Amino acid sequence: MRWHQFKGNLPRFSQLLNLFKVAGGYCLTYLTKRDFHWGLPVVLMVEPSSLCNLRCPLCPAGTKELKRTEAFLSIDYFRDVLEDVGHQIKLLLLWNQGEPFLHKDLLEMIRLAKHREIYVKTSTNGHFINTEEQAGEIIESGLDEIIVSIDGADSETYRKYRLGGDFERVTRGVQLLASQKRERKSLTPIIDLQMLLTKDTEGQVEEMKGFTRNLGANILSLKTLQVTNLKEAEEFLPEDASKWRYKKTEEGLKTKSKNHKGCRRLYYSLVINSDGKVSPCCFDKFGKYSFGDLDQNGNLPGIWRGGKFKSFRTALLDNSHAFDICRNCSEGLENLYYRRFYL
Repeated sequence: MRWHQFKGNLPRFSQLLNLFKVAGGYCLTYLTKRDFHWGLPVVLMVEPSSLCNLRCPLCPAGTKELKRTEAFLSIDYFRDVLEDVGHQIKLLLLWNQGEPFLHKDLLEMIRLAKHREIYVKTSTNGHFINTEEQAGEIIESGLDEIIVSIDGADSETYRKYRLGGDFERVTRGVQLLASQKRERKSLTPIIDLQMLLTKDTEGQVEEMKGFTRNLGANILSLKTLQVTNLKEAEEFLPEDASKWRYKKTEEGLKTKSKNHKGCRRLYYSLVINSDGKVSPCCFDKFGKYSFGDLDQNGNLPGIWRGGKFKSFRTALLDNSHAFDICRNCSEGLENLYYRRFYL
């Protein structure tokens, strides 16, 4: 293992101190049911792009229903974010609604974060690793982990959900990345193949395990599907209800999450969308509950500690379903991933 790979996973003192502050604030909040919001985000999700090259039927970016400005996050804006919180965050997630690899500066974003010894993950539909050179550049960027969405073990199944996708192109890209890792004697990025569990894919679990090994990936993740209404549930959810993140009730579908007040993720994580707006979490897909941006509010710590965010957290302490985005959320969900295989 290369020294920079090992060193990059060790927390800095500032990151450890921030983690203790965040954990202490949340514990006190949990015990007293009052808002104690200390430290800065430990986890930051940054959306490089809100655009996508595919047309997946349950994705607002794919269906063009995102209802916020299609944009690429400015690299200068990203640098400002790292100046504000780069010494405190430990995990950077470079994705949200769009396809990250459409952003021409994605690898530079990764390099900037790795310079600050931040663990970096991204998630992709896999259409932009087409040459050995491209695979090598991803590895040399220092990226720690890459999720590649392949919803099906064959081309026919894959195309039923990944509308506009090219199964052979994606699988070839994974093979290129895996082979370049071996050639360069690199343990990173960890390659995680992710399959959404649908009516079409639920019977392909065993086949997908062998398929993942053959491609040279490290992990197979079987993720439960998010739907927004009964029509979508009937069309897409697996026949086997144990592979759902929902339960049927008289009122309709409800998530299988534990019933509790408040939201843990609001005490350790934050989302920045490609238009620069700050959202409470990734379930605010349309930016409805935006807390502002750096241009309006000056810096990220000011937004994190500001009145809008505090009011949002406090409202959830009184009612965990105070906002519509919280009624179809994975907070407290035990089976966001139905199963994971480490190969």
